[in-house]
Amino acid sequence: DAKRNFGYLQQELRELCGRKGIPYPEEGVPEWIKVIPGPQTQKVLDNVGTFQKLIDCTADDDELFACVTYGTKPMSMALLMAVRYSRRLKSNARVSCVVYGEVDRRDSKDTKDWLAWVYDETALVELDEITRLLAGRGVEKPEEVIRSIIEI
Repeated sequence: DAKRNFGYLQQELRELCGRKGIPYPEEGVPEWIKVIPGPQTQKVLDNVGTFQKLIDCTADDDELFACVTYGTKPMSMALLMAVRYSRRLKSNARVSCVVYGEVDRRDSKDTKDWLAWVYDETALVELDEITRLLAGRGVEKPEEVIRSIIEI
């Protein structure tokens, strides 16, 4: 599934770049896309290796976009950890979007009949960061602080 989905991503990027006047090669992968193969097994060290490969791809001032739809649960966790790592430890890195896609395949084997939804999970990543900060500062009654933030 990963190869097929990567093909869709390349097609969408090629169309977007065309509309924006950004060069995109007819064949192959542009140098600004780094393909990181997922782990061959679900062993902890293999997923830690994926995390390390992902953080090696981030730099100061990066704007981060992540999709946690595909892959195994540990792989999605490694991706989220890499996003949080970059936000916390790279200078001026920011998380612009974290999404999760859901596909309902129950009613048809034909892909054109599938229903799909995309959920923006960015606020959950930010809530995790707020929770970490509250814990680190020893805030009393952190649940009240979180409720006040959410109610805004």
